[in-house]
Amino acid sequence: MLAYDNAEKLISKYCFESPRELNLVTLLYAEDLNLKEEPLSDCEGKILFDNSIGIITLNSSITDERQKRFTLAHEMGHFFNEALTKPLPKGEAVYKCGFEEFYGVNKSRKREADANEFAAELLMHKPWFQKFTKNKPINFELLKDTSDYFDVSLTAVALRYVFVGQYSTALIMNKNGKVLWSAVNEYFPLKFIPTGYKVRKESAAYDFFSCLADRRDLTPGLSPYKGERGMMQTCYDLVPAYTWFSEDYNCPRDKYLYEQNVAMYNYNCVLTLLWEK
Repeated sequence: MLAYDNAEKLISKYCFESPRELNLVTLLYAEDLNLKEEPLSDCEGKILFDNSIGIITLNSSITDERQKRFTLAHEMGHFFNEALTKPLPKGEAVYKCGFEEFYGVNKSRKREADANEFAAELLMHKPWFQKFTKNKPINFELLKDTSDYFDVSLTAVALRYVFVGQYSTALIMNKNGKVLWSAVNEYFPLKFIPTGYKVRKESAAYDFFSCLADRRDLTPGLSPYKGERGMMQTCYDLVPAYTWFSEDYNCPRDKYLYEQNVAMYNYNCVLTLLWEK
């Protein structure tokens, strides 16, 4: 909750009333942080800070402005979560963050999870997010519209919906045909998908990896999604729940879920959204 509270304090401090009023660069300088862009070979963003000041560096090779925006908010999270709340053990800290830190949902690295929570709350303040998505059917079309409204990547929006959205959903990031991570709403009926779980042939995500392999941009049922340089499934499938939750002992054989996918060429990943029939 600390990360959430820290982001909320900034929103209240500057009286932001909508995401359109939130300019991260202006906010950063107002809080005595510094920003620069330069080539980074081993990360997408980094921050060097002590208890009073910080320098954020963004990888100049990032071309997606939404990715750049979330990266900046994530690095700001390290500063507001750590520098301004407790003395640093060694006087200063430096963190380097990449794809795994932003989208890994790695609970074992609490500081990265907290930085993501800060970024999500700052960019997609819970009351704003719930108002925009309220009573709208859940699918990637809604999440794309939400992504456009908040100027944040589709992956970040989908994760946000899992945790604060109106309807219970599950989100799965698959890489090279295996589950990289999953996030499940607390009210979703099934929970357990092991990391490394092989994407099954019954899933539409399985076919997407063939599309990724040969870049079949004109595959029927897909539409371009430039936000993450991939293709979005324009419809959704009804699949047996065991397609994804066969390792969950609570999974009944007769339960079905809706499934929709986005293929992300940049990362050789497929992002899968599940919701109840």
